[in-house]
Amino acid sequence: MYFLHKDVKQSGRFFSIISHNYGQIPGEQGKLVPCVPRPGAHSGVLPRRRKEDVEAMKISTKGRYALRTMVDLAQHGGEGLVPLKDIAARQDISQKYLEQIVTQMSKAEFVRGVRGPQGGYRLARKPEDYTLAEILQATEGSLAPVACLEHHPNQCERYETCATVKMWEGLYQTTLDYLQSITLQQLVDNADNDGFCDIGLYI
Repeated sequence: MYFLHKDVKQSGRFFSIISHNYGQIPGEQGKLVPCVPRPGAHSGVLPRRRKEDVEAMKISTKGRYALRTMVDLAQHGGEGLVPLKDIAARQDISQKYLEQIVTQMSKAEFVRGVRGPQGGYRLARKPEDYTLAEILQATEGSLAPVACLEHHPNQCERYETCATVKMWEGLYQTTLDYLQSITLQQLVDNADNDGFCDIGLYI
């Protein structure tokens, strides 16, 4: 049994490098073998998933840090404007990267800031008036599990005959419903509870 690691091209032909086998053919590691055509694939080339399909369901680092930043602002909002350097220190996020995040949050009108030595940021609304869905959408752009659901109406030419699209739509709606049901205040309350994360709180 081969585990094909990556495709390479030599003399106009495509090959895959064997990264490992189970000893059925000892010494084959690193050997080049011709790619095996699959139904619907171009001859000699293994089908590849598009980058947007691979990353569609993965929340970015910026999205995760945005949630932490918003929680930090909610926790320390009673102190007035919160300096970025303080958030960066508490959350272990570089101040330069944090500036990118608060810029996006400002454009979405989630936070308000004042520049200068005495400047900082604060929430534009009460913590209970934010949902996790809207915060993540501000950084991710879309929370769709597959690329075809990023457009409405669906532009995929296979939409009417696709056997899986309803399942993906259901997963997408479930994700949105879940994230829309959780407020920023709930995360703050959870964090204040000695950092204990009670997943059942949100289900």
